[in-house]
Amino acid sequence: MVNRSPRVSVVMPAFNVEKYVERAVTSVLDQSFENLELIVIDDGSKDRTLEIVQALAREDSRLKVVIQENAGRPSIARNRGITRSTGEYLAFLDSDDFWLPNRVEMMVSGLDHHPEWAAAFHDLKFAAEDGSDLGHTYLADADFLSKAMGWLTDIGDGWFECHPRFYVFMSLYFAAAHTQSIMIARSRLPEMDIFFDPQFIICEDTDLWIRLALAGRLGFLNMVLSGYRQIGTSITRDQLRFASQSVEFHRHNLNRVAGLLSNGEKSQYECKLASYLRDLGFVHYERLELESSRMAYKQALKLDGKMTDLLALGKTWVPKAVLQGLREKSS
Repeated sequence: MVNRSPRVSVVMPAFNVEKYVERAVTSVLDQSFENLELIVIDDGSKDRTLEIVQALAREDSRLKVVIQENAGRPSIARNRGITRSTGEYLAFLDSDDFWLPNRVEMMVSGLDHHPEWAAAFHDLKFAAEDGSDLGHTYLADADFLSKAMGWLTDIGDGWFECHPRFYVFMSLYFAAAHTQSIMIARSRLPEMDIFFDPQFIICEDTDLWIRLALAGRLGFLNMVLSGYRQIGTSITRDQLRFASQSVEFHRHNLNRVAGLLSNGEKSQYECKLASYLRDLGFVHYERLELESSRMAYKQALKLDGKMTDLLALGKTWVPKAVLQGLREKSS
């Protein structure tokens, strides 16, 4: 058993995941790179999650268990784990996902060889609920390498160095990094707040990745090193919360990076924000929340005026009773 101070800290929030947590935990403890600690934060589980994790902790001193009342969102549990962590490098794994055996070793090697990097990330595969391979990956599905051409430099052995302005790509297109795929070299970021912002429910990870890209260079390993289960309990099922949080985050991020963008990039980002505002307007309209729908469409129109926005805005002035009557007739 490794007794020296861990180089890598892994933070894992856990809530009612008795079916999956053992594999998640053992996928960390069985890594080829052993000098690590795993901090599991049980977020008020009502099933056997805590019992399973505590039994595993009795077998391996690298596993530390923190118990708290349910906080309602993973970012709060992750932040508590960060405060308890001591490693030079910091990584995260959700308790229903898993890592491949050489994941930590590969990421530590990349960061060790590139002291200028603030963090590094890799690709991941989608897995069924039983953990079986679904045959496709997160970044390949998004056509990442093609879209990021010009933003990445091939430095060999599957590694790429991200452009110093990679935060622009992450803002305009997509964040690329995933919670379970990133490793942060926090010892190189003494002035940076490396905690997740709890004001965001669905974009707290994207927010942190962009802050990392603003703080330093990122590395990317074009290799699948983890499995992401498709369980069907995603927060994106709550359409209103997803739409409103997307708007809130991208408005926040646009304000943060606006001074670093060219006029064309800023205009492009405003168009992206407008698309999220349209989504929000539509969700409100479907719920007959007409004033909120109207506000969202007005904001979209201001950012990226389109005739469709005017038409959608006009529909919000139809009296609610009329819309209800039309829906009743069509049902």
